Amino acid sequence: MHPRLWRARDIGIVSIAVIASIAAAKIAAPLLIPVVLGLLGSYALKPVVGALERVRVPRPLGALLVMMSLLAAIATTAWWLADDVSNAVAELPSAARKLRSIVHQWQETGSGPISHVQEAATELGKTAAEVAGQKPAETPRAAPQPETAPSLPTHFAENAALVVGIVGQVSIALLLAGLMLADGDGFRRKLVRMAGSTLTRRRITVAILDEIDTQVQRQLLIIVGVNLLIALTCWLAFMAAGLGRAALWAALVGALHFIPYAGTVISTVAIGAVALVQTGSAASAFGFAALTAGIAIVIGFLLMGWWQGRAVRMNPVATFVALLFFGWLWGLWGLVIGGPLMAIVKVCADRIETLKRFSELIGE
Repeated sequence: MHPRLWRARDIGIVSIAVIASIAAAKIAAPLLIPVVLGLLGSYALKPVVGALERVRVPRPLGALLVMMSLLAAIATTAWWLADDVSNAVAELPSAARKLRSIVHQWQETGSGPISHVQEAATELGKTAAEVAGQKPAETPRAAPQPETAPSLPTHFAENAALVVGIVGQVSIALLLAGLMLADGDGFRRKLVRMAGSTLTRRRITVAILDEIDTQVQRQLLIIVGVNLLIALTCWLAFMAAGLGRAALWAALVGALHFIPYAGTVISTVAIGAVALVQTGSAASAFGFAALTAGIAIVIGFLLMGWWQGRAVRMNPVATFVALLFFGWLWGLWGLVIGGPLMAIVKVCADRIETLKRFSELIGE
């Protein structure tokens, strides 16, 4: 067979394998997401368990202590914010009525930006009709239609199912992380043995695993540290500016920022709406939204981007495309864990000869 035909066949086989792997990963998302979360969690907590082991704490006991401490920290944070969350949920109906009243007041005060945009759209439609040789007709006012919005119990049922699913995935991930921490290097030694019988292949595998440990730990440390810094800065800024329940809204901003790009937009809009309901002033709402966006951009984009660039050595375009891919593949979870997964891909591409070109493509 001609060498070109061999190459075309190999490319076709690899392409089919890649497409099949992506399809399998998307179908098996409910299984793979907790596994990946548990794997990343074990990487993040491995140094702490290792430190306990160096002071003569047995590894299974150290893993148990670390996992219990993590759960205690989560429970303490939830307990600290429980009153604010309960009060905020209780005030949701009155907040919705107040927000609707503010919107109605804006509409009744006369022409505003929204009415100008609507008027411009109407005139553009008339102009397009005249250009097409049609006589523009006044659009009759449609009769009000009864609202067919889903009932409140339906909303609660859907949200409850979503929350239960997320809690279940996180619980499985924590259990898997604890088991992997307790097992130690057993799984690592199996991977080294599976890499091949030659010493060269085993050395390459050990080097890849060591680099993955370092890169994933750096990535997770940067992500968690930056988001905690954002939450702390927002808390201080919101308290200084007089926003009610500053700790709750700051925690919301920090949690949403785990979702790259989209989390900043959602948190900015959410804080603007909260400020609008609390103050009734559009200027105040815009100010709080701008404050939230400014903190997220300065700390989340600039500082975090600089740290990640030094740690992973990936170009921004490749990082953004990778986040889009993992977001499409696994939704919000894909956006959260896309960065650490790309760090793993970059490490493997740097060490494997056949992936050198791909490494150069996604590198700096």
